[in-house]
Amino acid sequence: MNLYLKAAIITLFIFLIGMFLVQQMDLMRFNSLQDKVESEVMEVNETKLLFLFTQIFDDASPEMCLLLEKRIDLQAEKTYSMVLELEESKNNSLLINYDLLKKKYFLKNAELFLYLKQAEKLCTETKTKPILYFYPDKSDCPDCFVQAKILDKIRDECNARIFAFPTDLDIEIISLIKAEYNVNEAPSLVVNNESFDGIQSEEKLKELIQCN
Repeated sequence: MNLYLKAAIITLFIFLIGMFLVQQMDLMRFNSLQDKVESEVMEVNETKLLFLFTQIFDDASPEMCLLLEKRIDLQAEKTYSMVLELEESKNNSLLINYDLLKKKYFLKNAELFLYLKQAEKLCTETKTKPILYFYPDKSDCPDCFVQAKILDKIRDECNARIFAFPTDLDIEIISLIKAEYNVNEAPSLVVNNESFDGIQSEEKLKELIQCN
């Protein structure tokens, strides 16, 4: 057999093995994230049932409000971490399409935010301080990277919960939320029901949410 043909066959064999290993690693990462998203979906559905209970039995007692706030706060904390993990996995994946999984996740994230707004109306005192963060999913945004780093610090140092929403995915409920707060740029933040375009400093955000 020709020496060059042998080299080509060996190279192709090594390439195919490498692609197989990459595919398996991508699949393992995807399956792990899928399990986490499904777990979040179940938790949001449980929260939905609690709100249904309050409506049917007219129960807005302090105990129920505390339970609702605790559940929403815990879920919101986990959902922002999930956004970062989804973005990292999507960027590192060569063979798997994450679009459907991401859409499912963001739909539930939007639902969780709406439950938080409902809890604000139902319960007069809520300690959870939501910050909505809008960024492009399909294009580069250096300012968004800077803003995300600032939000990481705010999340760690303050009692704030970050709800991240992509501005360029075809998700109707997110488009409605954007329109409600008049969000037209990225990055943009919504704090205390007021929208802010461009990068917002750590100091300004701490002032807005009264974090000392």
